[in-house]
Amino acid sequence: MRVTFAASECVPFSKTGGLADVVGALPRSLAALGHEVSVFLPRYKQTRLAQSQTVIPSITVPFDDRYRFCSVLDGGSQAGVKFYLI
Repeated sequence: MRVTFAASECVPFSKTGGLADVVGALPRSLAALGHEVSVFLPRYKQTRLAQSQTVIPSITVPFDDRYRFCSVLDGGSQAGVKFYLI
């Protein structure tokens, strides 16, 4: 099964509360069971990446009455989980 998580925080990229711990542990447990798991996170200014590669250079996101533009970065793979940063 393919499982995708979208969250505002995840250990080891960013942490302010308990959500980061859950999003850090649950996807790894599902990957250990043999599922294909990916996690999408915001890339905050403080987020440090050892190496980042742009996966998608530009995405247009409709937001209220405007459009926002962002890119998707490869956050690497850990314990069978692929991480992407927006």
